[in-house]
Amino acid sequence: LNWLFSCKSGLRELNTGRTLIENNLCDNELLLFFNEIPLTFSTTVKGHSIELSQSNLVAFKRSIDDPQFIAGNYGYTSGRHYFEINLLTEPMIRSIVLGFAVLEDYNYYLKDIFYGFILSDMKKTIIDFKNDREEKMEDDGEVCTIKDKIGVLFDCKDDGVYISFYRNNKNLGIAFEKLPNNVTYYPMVEMGLCGSKVLINNAVDFPDDC
Repeated sequence: LNWLFSCKSGLRELNTGRTLIENNLCDNELLLFFNEIPLTFSTTVKGHSIELSQSNLVAFKRSIDDPQFIAGNYGYTSGRHYFEINLLTEPMIRSIVLGFAVLEDYNYYLKDIFYGFILSDMKKTIIDFKNDREEKMEDDGEVCTIKDKIGVLFDCKDDGVYISFYRNNKNLGIAFEKLPNNVTYYPMVEMGLCGSKVLINNAVDFPDDC
């Protein structure tokens, strides 16, 4: 994956899923390509019972059963991005919830809102941390199991951000649509049960149907 930037009117990220014309590029405009930093788990923006290994690609929940979150090492504000999580343990009773979070402050781990897919149930969830952790759930997706590969597609369009989930390369449909596109979305995993374990797989391409 690469990031494409335009330098004409200040550095800005371009949408690689669109043509140059659709990105409103001008003649003789300078473009820069950067390799995207590999996605890993954050060593600081995480619950105290979550341990990391394998160069921060594996997250393991130890000790107590309670909902703790861990973020990715960077977030997305535009463009199209895809990443995949491999389930190394059986997801049970909301042990693993995968999605994106908007953070008030990344460095201080202040969560605003979380959009997730509960892997042990056919449900999607929205958790509003600014409103006493109010949660709204709806039926969506499929029940996942150990060794499943769960993909997440982030697609920022003119009318907002769209988030879709994939199970073993099967498109489960758009889970969230027209979310605010003027904020940063951080990959986030909620880990509930002691012993839960997941792996970030960076050796993936965009699905054929996205």
